[in-house]
Amino acid sequence: MFDFMPSQPGPGFIHQFRCGTLSHCPEITVCQAFFDTSLWQDDLYSAAGIVFPATLVNAARKRKAEYFAGRFCCQQLLANYGVHTAVLSHQDRSPAWPAGFCGSISHTQNQAVVLLAPIHSGFSPGVDAETLASRIMRETADMFTSPEEQTRLKQSPLDWEQALLVTFSAKEALFKSLYPLVKRYLDFDCAQISELDAGQGRLALTLTQPLSAAFPAGYHFHGEWQFAGDVVTTCFYPQVSR
Repeated sequence: MFDFMPSQPGPGFIHQFRCGTLSHCPEITVCQAFFDTSLWQDDLYSAAGIVFPATLVNAARKRKAEYFAGRFCCQQLLANYGVHTAVLSHQDRSPAWPAGFCGSISHTQNQAVVLLAPIHSGFSPGVDAETLASRIMRETADMFTSPEEQTRLKQSPLDWEQALLVTFSAKEALFKSLYPLVKRYLDFDCAQISELDAGQGRLALTLTQPLSAAFPAGYHFHGEWQFAGDVVTTCFYPQVSR
C-alpha cells in the first residue's frame, strides 16, 4: 500500500519514522512514526519546533505524545515542499492544513500515520489506523455494520474480528476524507462495505444516502488496507473538484 524510504531515528520518544508515497497514487505522500509513550517529555514540542496547543496543557501523557507524533509526521511531509507552517486545529478539532494542502492524521497504540496531498492534485486523502481488540469488535459490530454487511463479511477469508476491524477503520478513513468536502460528520450507516478483497488489500464502500450533488446515494469509493501485526491501516483518496 505504501512505498517507504528507509527508516530514520526520530526525536526523543519517537524511535523511528519513515516517509514515502502511496503505491497506487504517488501524488500523496505518507509519513509513519513509531514511538514509546513512556519516554515522553513536554519539552520536545519546543525542541522540535512544533506548536504546543493550550488545549493539551492538562492532557494525559498519552494524548500529548500522540498529538506530537502526528504533527511531527506533518512537519516532515510539508518540509519536502519547503513549507514550515504548523498544522494547528480548527474548532471542530480537524487539522488546519497550510494553504494549498490537504491531508489526514491517525494514531493507534504507539504509532502515528499522516497522508498529505497538494490541493491541485485533486485528491482528498483520509487515513485511519486501528489496533485489533477482538472482544470489542464482537460486542460493537452492530454499531457500525448492518446485517447485510455482516453477511458479506462472514464470507471473507479474514477472521470475523479482522473483517469487522477493516470495515470500522475503512469507514473512519472515508469519513475523514469526505469531511472537508461535505462539512459534516457522518454516521456509520451512511456507507456500507460492498467489496473486501483480502488478497489485494482492496475494498469498496458505497453510500447509502446522498451527501452532496457530487456524492449521490450509490456512489462507490475504492480504498486500500493492510495489516501489520494487529494494526490495520486503511486509506481512501477520492479525486474531486474543489
